[in-house]
Amino acid sequence: MVNIRNLDPDVWRRFGSAARQRRVPIGQLLTSVLRDWLKTSDSSQPSRQDRAAAAAGMFRRYQPERDLSAELLADRQTEAAAE
Repeated sequence: MVNIRNLDPDVWRRFGSAARQRRVPIGQLLTSVLRDWLKTSDSSQPSRQDRAAAAAGMFRRYQPERDLSAELLADRQTEAAAE
């Protein structure tokens, strides 16, 4: 048994109702929800900036003569001028 403090009674009632509608034990549904939450909020996954830096590094490694930052800046300036 697990005690959960500071749980909003309305949230718990609605969660229990959802479990009953799905004909799933509350513990099973809670485990599933927590598992999904842990997957989506895993801080070990790289951030958007980390992925962009890795992509830029890969780009630089395969085509060292090109400057990705300069090309992106030129594209943005062209788009801004067109507006």
